Amino acid sequence: PGAFRWIWLLGLMAAMVLLAGMGATYWLARSEYARMRSELLIQGRMVAETIDSWRIESLSGSAADLQSLDYRRLKEHLKLLRSVNPYCRFMYLAGLKDDGAVVFLVDSEGPGSNHYSPPGQVYQEASEALRQVFATGVESVAGPAADRWGSWVSALVPLPAAKGLRPLAVLGMDIDAGQWTRKIYKNCLPAVAMTLLALSGLAFLSVLLRRSDYARRRIAASEARLAESEERYRIAAENTGQVIYDYHLPSGEIRWSGAIEAVTGYSAQELAGADIRRWEEMIHPDDLGQAVALLQQAVITDSPYHAEYRLRRKDGAYVRISDRGAFAGHVDHAVQRMIGAMQDVSQRYQAEEALRRSEECFRSLFSNMAEGVALHEMVLDASGNPVNYRIVDCNPGYEHILEMKRDDVTGRLATEVYASDEPPHLKEYCRVVSSGVPSHMGIFFQPLGRHFEVSIAPWGRGGFATIFTDVTERKVAEEALKSSEQKYRTILESIEEGYFELDLRGSLVFFNTALCRIMGLPADQIAGINYREYTTPETAERMLQAFRRIYRTGTPSGLQDFEIVMRDGRSIAIDLAASPIPDADGKISGFRGLVRDISERQRAERQRQELEERLQRSQKMKAIGTLAGGVAHDLNNILSGIVSYPDLLLMDLAPDSPLRKPIETIRESGNKAAAIVQDLLTLARRGVSVSEVLNINDIVLDFLRSPECGKLKSFHPLVAIVTRLDDHLLNTMGSPVHLAKTIMNLVSNAAEAMPDGGTIRISTRNTYVDQPIKGYDHVAEGDYAV
Repeated sequence: PGAFRWIWLLGLMAAMVLLAGMGATYWLARSEYARMRSELLIQGRMVAETIDSWRIESLSGSAADLQSLDYRRLKEHLKLLRSVNPYCRFMYLAGLKDDGAVVFLVDSEGPGSNHYSPPGQVYQEASEALRQVFATGVESVAGPAADRWGSWVSALVPLPAAKGLRPLAVLGMDIDAGQWTRKIYKNCLPAVAMTLLALSGLAFLSVLLRRSDYARRRIAASEARLAESEERYRIAAENTGQVIYDYHLPSGEIRWSGAIEAVTGYSAQELAGADIRRWEEMIHPDDLGQAVALLQQAVITDSPYHAEYRLRRKDGAYVRISDRGAFAGHVDHAVQRMIGAMQDVSQRYQAEEALRRSEECFRSLFSNMAEGVALHEMVLDASGNPVNYRIVDCNPGYEHILEMKRDDVTGRLATEVYASDEPPHLKEYCRVVSSGVPSHMGIFFQPLGRHFEVSIAPWGRGGFATIFTDVTERKVAEEALKSSEQKYRTILESIEEGYFELDLRGSLVFFNTALCRIMGLPADQIAGINYREYTTPETAERMLQAFRRIYRTGTPSGLQDFEIVMRDGRSIAIDLAASPIPDADGKISGFRGLVRDISERQRAERQRQELEERLQRSQKMKAIGTLAGGVAHDLNNILSGIVSYPDLLLMDLAPDSPLRKPIETIRESGNKAAAIVQDLLTLARRGVSVSEVLNINDIVLDFLRSPECGKLKSFHPLVAIVTRLDDHLLNTMGSPVHLAKTIMNLVSNAAEAMPDGGTIRISTRNTYVDQPIKGYDHVAEGDYAV
């Protein structure tokens, strides 16, 4: 029954150990999972902080981004960040289109990689978590989740836009899901191992109980207590990182225990039997003499032993040992045993060496800096408020710049050193000391009449350090540059020509007021626009070729005429001259040039040409008029008899005379010939055309009854003339002869245009012109007979 109770108790303990192990494993897994998620999210935030959002804003999320410099810079940045993180398999920037599609903007993979995603590729497997980040702007860790490239755990960090609620993009960092899971399992192994170890111990105890009697259990209990005591001693020695030794001086034998393997690399079995000679062989030859001498001195004087030396490990490397021992077991006043401990102090020694080198480096830097450096401590009043500060130390740069000796300033108050009633800039120095945040400021040192830039940093307890540089020459240069810039700005703003600077994409990056005046737009509407926006496609192509020629040859272009189209639809002509803008490396980074509005000049040129043409026409007409005048004068002499004699003959003829009709025809023809001569006189500016009140209907009817119309009908028998005359047609002013010839010419041309016959319709009507008509002549508003 007793054995059964022990077995039941052991079974219960095993169940409790198993449950505790499972709980610990589950807790460890959950804790590690939460820690890894938090760590991954922190890494994602750190990466997101290094990305320039303004470069992302320039991306379009399409294949055109392959030509973008911002795309290439972002891609190189992501590749570099992925290379420094061994657990990160993939980095990318994803964007959200207006149609809800998630696309890749930039990734960390090269074009030759199987995981490469070109810009604009739709991420079909985009998780709901990724879409939630776009919707809420809240970062998260998603996964494990699978897509076409594998199974991943992803950190999703939004990159906020300058304007708007929706993130500009989302940064994704992918960790292989298998590696993620293995790492969690790896961190759970200690709990599993402890559980199995406890179960093994319980199983061993169960077997021991079943096979032992009462006496053997007592012996086992005593041995267990002894073993526990020894184990505590061993664990204590190992946990302190010490090797415990018992040195028997007469025989030279040494018993070793403690952290033997951790310090020497040897196991306890390998070091068992190692005597004083073996110990001496393991000491570095350069340290052996001193270590043995100190041991002999301690034996002779019976005083504690302490030495530091380099000890060779099993792998041949040396570690620095601090060895301390005390003597015990005296026989006849002779030392028999020394019990001591050896501790590996390599890390402490390395830290001390690093500190020493750091101090030497700091001192060297402090002494050799060109900048002035001073260390100060605050001076407080009885209430603990800063009222002054004392210079503790300064470097040679301080002496050189301020022309003060170190011995004259160290240990003295600022008011004494700088001969002022108040310590200079005490308020700013107090702020740095109290907040612990470094500061930077520019000052003017009145005693020397020079400008300085001062960096302030907290130093020690309640002190501060100042690092200052003499920037007087730079200030003078800046003032000169500012004056020069102001001078050239004034010149640019006063010239009539428009000055501009373009980047390589053709967008305006700088311009003067004259350009705004020429283009008729305010500065905020011109800034950043591309020259293609205010030119026709043909002009834009000509400008592109001109800029390409400048970029290719590196030489300025001559004056070229271009036409630009304003936003209100107006077109103006300009003269443009451009030259390249080199950067610091001599590469062309843009273009600059001058623009002159030549619209008025071209308009004046056209007017001048028109006046010249009118003058030429006038001269021609004058010559023709002179000729016509001579001809008309001669014809008038000839026609005087033809026009006057028929009237005399008709006076002597009877009304029914058969000669009356031919003589009347001769008279009418003579009058018409006289009218023609009158036209020649008008052309020659020797006469004035006849203008009288008439009715166009009468002119039409007279033409239809004239011999000319009869002759026209005989030439064109297949052509019919039809009239539709307005009975209430308004009278008008004009020359009856000219109007009659005009109608005759119109009808004649119409008849000749219809060789196969047709109908010529002559119609008249009254009409009102409500808007002026521009053409060969100006037709004003009013009533007209048509």
